[in-house]
Amino acid sequence: MEWKEGTVTATATAVSDFFEELGICYNSIVETLSKRLHHEHEHEHECTHTGILEMDWKKIVELRAAILRSPLVPIPNTNMHFYPGVPDVEKDGMLRPVVIRPEDYYFWQDCIDKSLSGHRVCGVGNPGIGKSTTSFHLIRELIMTHKRTVVFAVQKHRTVYYEFVPVVANADGQVININVNCHPPNMIPETIPSLQDARSYYVPDPSQTKVSCDVDLDFPANFVMAASNDDRHWGGAEFTKNRGGFAMAASNDDPSHHWGCAGFTKNRGGDPNKLTGTFVYSSSWKEAAMLSAKNYIGLGHLSDGDISDRYRAVGGSVRAIQQYDCNKFQLQVESALSGLREETAKDLAQGICNFAFSPDAPSSVLVSVTPHEADSSFYRLVLSSDLIEEQLAAKFLRMSWFAAVLDEDNSGNRGNLFEAFVREKFSRGPVVLATCRESLSTRPPKARAGTKKNYQAISAGRTLGSQRKIVRVSDMIARVRATTDESEMFYSKNESEPLVDMICRVASGYEATQVTIQVQQDAATEKIQALVDNLNLNETEHLTIVYAVPKLRYNEFSTNPVNPLLDAPELAGKVKILHVAIDDDEQ
Repeated sequence: MEWKEGTVTATATAVSDFFEELGICYNSIVETLSKRLHHEHEHEHECTHTGILEMDWKKIVELRAAILRSPLVPIPNTNMHFYPGVPDVEKDGMLRPVVIRPEDYYFWQDCIDKSLSGHRVCGVGNPGIGKSTTSFHLIRELIMTHKRTVVFAVQKHRTVYYEFVPVVANADGQVININVNCHPPNMIPETIPSLQDARSYYVPDPSQTKVSCDVDLDFPANFVMAASNDDRHWGGAEFTKNRGGFAMAASNDDPSHHWGCAGFTKNRGGDPNKLTGTFVYSSSWKEAAMLSAKNYIGLGHLSDGDISDRYRAVGGSVRAIQQYDCNKFQLQVESALSGLREETAKDLAQGICNFAFSPDAPSSVLVSVTPHEADSSFYRLVLSSDLIEEQLAAKFLRMSWFAAVLDEDNSGNRGNLFEAFVREKFSRGPVVLATCRESLSTRPPKARAGTKKNYQAISAGRTLGSQRKIVRVSDMIARVRATTDESEMFYSKNESEPLVDMICRVASGYEATQVTIQVQQDAATEKIQALVDNLNLNETEHLTIVYAVPKLRYNEFSTNPVNPLLDAPELAGKVKILHVAIDDDEQ
């Protein structure tokens, strides 16, 4: 079954239909359990007395049914899966699909593994990427696979504790039932009997609260939390003291609130066999995955182009794309940039800003975290979106920042920022580039045997760029070929795109730009030929390929091969190759 809902949530009727297809009467499950719980707890009278409401019992019954019965279904033509009928803990009576990306699966599995090995684990992710939503998968795994009791604390305007106790068959060790209970808002977690069992898990969801979800007293149970990067949610430095196993998910809107900064990794004493806290970082959504799953994540009402435009602005947060307001977001960006010091911007470019909790710390509007490639216990700091990169680069980037770069790779965020700088500059209006040269298709005169490098300076300079709309696309060549409009610049983050970072229509044909901070850049003749073939140039059209480098690197820069048009007269008749130096003060 393919999920057709275009809104954030699906109705209970839609999910009931899904279960009916599988031969499972979902409504019968909910109704039977509701009657039993209502009978046992006399909900209307007793719930008023304890602070537990009828909707709390209904919610735990729905969650129990989803944990027991909701299958993990593949999303066609993707590597993603989804649970079709999961209750929304924030909205009464609403069921929704929960998409599990491979990144989500490995993130939660890493949290579980570290917790089972004795660590307290704080899982960290950016706001709106689905940490709270996919925590259903964590809870289900703990109950159905690891057969652990879970106390799930939902912290909204009040806290309700949902307790799930798996019933395991003696014969095959499978979970055949789940006993459930609700604990009232005035309950102290340490006094819940099951949390005195070291095999149990306490899973709080802090939502938008700004108070600690960490517990004040020690208890043997493990701890798993889905939250954003705000260490108020886990109680600051106290969180890292030794209390036993813990796993949590958070995001980076203000790390001084969720896990307690440096305190998270401190040993709190107690059981000497318990290890200190550790982190696991989660990934934001990639654009391609978001487009493939849009009908399952509340984006079905948007066109692919609308999603790409919003992704370009806000990055890989599903919630930010759902709630996107262009004017409001631009005001947030301007406010965040105005409060940023140049030194902090330089640190961001180098990827070394570590969230100093001072008033000038970078806003979560500007920055995101992503797992380090080598170890998800560490993070890399990145700028949140392409638009953020462009606006920060336009305001702060200086070519002198590249003087201190000792290696030639795309270290830190410098390469991305420089590309954004050029993209924004070339789309703002015509730019007169005083320092530029052409790569000729002949050997230099009177050159020694074997010399191929022949770069001729353009004494009059060169004017490039025009006022254009910047458009992020998945296939630059297809998009630029499909238009005759010269008012758009197309770019892609698809690494399979040959040779160039951006391309646009011009009067003479096409103008493509490759931006690099390296001293040498790929310019394989066969790739240039493939680009020409893909553009299907007619007899009057030509392609100009521009290699844009920081001015400090211009003199030492070369392509590989140094003269890609040499001994290729037919290709040279269609292609011109320029090298241009980018400086701060070009007008």
